[in-house]
Amino acid sequence: MTCGRRSAVAAALSAAGVPADRFVFDGFLPVKPGRRIHRLEALRDLEMTVVCYESPHRIPGALDAIARVFGEREIVVAREMTKQFKEIVRGPAAVLRERFGAGTVRGEFTLVIPSARFD
Repeated sequence: MTCGRRSAVAAALSAAGVPADRFVFDGFLPVKPGRRIHRLEALRDLEMTVVCYESPHRIPGALDAIARVFGEREIVVAREMTKQFKEIVRGPAAVLRERFGAGTVRGEFTLVIPSARFD
């Protein structure tokens, strides 16, 4: 893992505005949709924030899966956190899917999903 990626986790957590005293970093979500849903279901009931990475071409599928598993829970999508033109957007995954689902987005994505106890 490069230094920039580790920094992206710290930057996204500090910008997300959710408690970060306990979090789990889960790397990249699985590529296959069924495995991705299963992984997210395993993470859903943790009493800590979940942070993961996603690539631009897989962000629509990841946000669809997060919407399916986490429902209307507000999440944070942080893009290009270690670059000059950072973008931090929060909202339900289904709404963020509309924003980042055009297939033309670029950059490194860090997803921050707060625990249900933070709702």
